Amino acid sequence: MARLGRAFTPNVVGVILLLIALTLIPYLLPRLIGVSSTHPGGEGAVFGFSLSLILFITVLASRLRGFLQTTAIMLGILAGSLGFWAWAALDLTPVRDASWLSLPGGLWPGMPRFSLSAVLSSILAYLAVAVNAVGACMAWAGCLDTPRSPSGWTGGLRSPAWRGWRRRVWALSERWATRPAQG
Repeated sequence: MARLGRAFTPNVVGVILLLIALTLIPYLLPRLIGVSSTHPGGEGAVFGFSLSLILFITVLASRLRGFLQTTAIMLGILAGSLGFWAWAALDLTPVRDASWLSLPGGLWPGMPRFSLSAVLSSILAYLAVAVNAVGACMAWAGCLDTPRSPSGWTGGLRSPAWRGWRRRVWALSERWATRPAQG
């Protein structure tokens, strides 16, 4: 798990979460403002309740600690479900009528088409990976006692980074060879 944690730095996780949120906006916004067949323009009370739930989840996530902090979204979903149920606005008939096991339909919706949102998402993802790579290179340069300049990263076996790595390995091997015998 530690190796996985090093791969997903806060920069990468933040950009991925941002991309997920931006991708879901067209689908969540009508539900957030209460668009339905009876209210095609949305409903102010639903929008207000949705905003209060977002604030509730944010407060929970900032105040709770440990395991409870990771349950903030689930607690918000439960609070929202209970609130809409008490308001008699929770319709569970689609859940009741859904089949237990089914294959997804419409896996091939047609020919691919150009999507500006997909291009922008790819650019943001690329920038996140580039920022992560530069941060990793700077961290390695700090660990290897090399100057933090790009010239030290591209010099092959004669680069300062390689020399710093060899110097550290040599010092560790000397320390290992001269340690007292345990016995």
